[in-house]
Amino acid sequence: MKTSQSLLGQAIVPEPATNNDNVIRPLLDAVSPLSLQRHSAGQSGALLRFLDETGVVLSSVDATGAFTGAAASPAGAVILAPATAGRNTIQPTADVTSLLINRPAANTTAPIFRIVDLVSASEMFSISPPGSNLPVLIQNINPSDVGFTLLEASGQSVSTFFIGDSGFNPLFAVGPGAKIGFLGAAPVVRQTNGTAADLAAIADAHVKAFLTAVSNGLVNLGLFAAPA
Repeated sequence: MKTSQSLLGQAIVPEPATNNDNVIRPLLDAVSPLSLQRHSAGQSGALLRFLDETGVVLSSVDATGAFTGAAASPAGAVILAPATAGRNTIQPTADVTSLLINRPAANTTAPIFRIVDLVSASEMFSISPPGSNLPVLIQNINPSDVGFTLLEASGQSVSTFFIGDSGFNPLFAVGPGAKIGFLGAAPVVRQTNGTAADLAAIADAHVKAFLTAVSNGLVNLGLFAAPA
């Protein structure tokens, strides 16, 4: 029986003794060192498999060229076709950004990140760079679904939804417990309120109580200024 050294350079050594026993080196830069060709378009077996010491598949390349991995896949590998939830979890080991996607160039407008519906091929969510007119896009695929939902945490004490200027000064906010809502009215500046003297001069007690409650409500919503 030939040893690994006697077969070196002539055939695949099934039991290599060194890392260099099965090296494939092409003679030209344009030549692929190794090509695996499927039997036919109907091939069901994998083109390439990686096994553990007991013969269990760790990962493989199927007949379409897709890479898949099992539970013993190398740490840090991205599973392109995960079979279970949590297979592609990113867990930093320090207080650092978990995932950073850089814009390729300053003048690009293509989305940096996209989520696409497999059935309709419609874009469901995307993040695009400045200048694209749609920096953040959320597109509803099913007309019977709510397009965008924000849920409060139990005991929420700060705004559930906040829009601010470049200095983080509030422009619009929705507080916990559905405390504010606009019913399609055009945005307006804060309106001038009546004076405290105007309210005090109302003779009818019921009218005064009603208008005072309305005024206080509009002031608390931020739509009216406080009575002068």
